[in-house]
Amino acid sequence: AGLLFALALPSYNWEWLGCFALAPLLVVAHERRPLEAVGLGLLAGLAGGVLHARWSADSGALLLAYLPFLWLALFFGVVALAGRLARSRGWTGLPWIGFVACAGVGTCAPATNLSAV
Repeated sequence: AGLLFALALPSYNWEWLGCFALAPLLVVAHERRPLEAVGLGLLAGLAGGVLHARWSADSGALLLAYLPFLWLALFFGVVALAGRLARSRGWTGLPWIGFVACAGVGTCAPATNLSAV
């Protein structure tokens, strides 16, 4: 999930991958305990940050580069927890597809460029 989201960001410009970035996280998190699901989401968000921002010797610049990805990691953690709880409550079929689609739209929407249409 982190790799897919990092590839969707501007330096690689594969925006369409952002729509599918959360799918692997939701698949892996659905059979885990809630705390494990949050941990997987945090790990995926931080992995995306490391892959996108890379490493710098300047610690001040490094903190500023990783700050948005810490928020992204929290978002991934919340989505993984919500996916885990929704799946454990019996959401299958159409409700589950709707949840996954809405989670994917949340990550895909910033990449949409309506001026190009």
